[in-house]
Amino acid sequence: MNNSPGEANLAALLKSPEFQTMFTERASAHGDIGIELVDSADQQISMRLPFSDALTRSKTNPSLHPGAVMTVIDSAMGLAVMMNLSELSSLATLELRYDELREPQPHSDLMITAQCESIDDRIAYLTASAVDGEGEFARAVGRFILTGAASGFLEQAYAMLAERQLQAGIADDV
Repeated sequence: MNNSPGEANLAALLKSPEFQTMFTERASAHGDIGIELVDSADQQISMRLPFSDALTRSKTNPSLHPGAVMTVIDSAMGLAVMMNLSELSSLATLELRYDELREPQPHSDLMITAQCESIDDRIAYLTASAVDGEGEFARAVGRFILTGAASGFLEQAYAMLAERQLQAGIADDV
């Protein structure tokens, strides 16, 4: 198995249906609120939060609740960190600040984009934005700590990537 994230094409793996399934099943909240991994490029992750009546602020306010938005932001930030690791490590959210510029549009799907700005002294610094049909409605900044402990999630992801590469190699040889 490849133990160095820098040597593998994690961005390509993140776009695969197998990874999407693994990501959704890893934390039940991902599946429960319908988070969809949309894109991964460079140091950036984009996720979609589809509108659901179950996630609104109230029965009279059909805007998606900030708690659901923050869940997606936290998940996107975590994946953005993982894409930029030089060695496998688990991580934990150290701080997440969410600033809502306005409420999201009622009945609107949301797009969240998170970017890893830097990783210094085992602390990752991130930014994120949340967009609805009218544009940006929220921003976030976060810090994640790299614990250095084993990361079962990353190990599973890299095992999946190695299997895909092996299968592609076998297919190329046939």
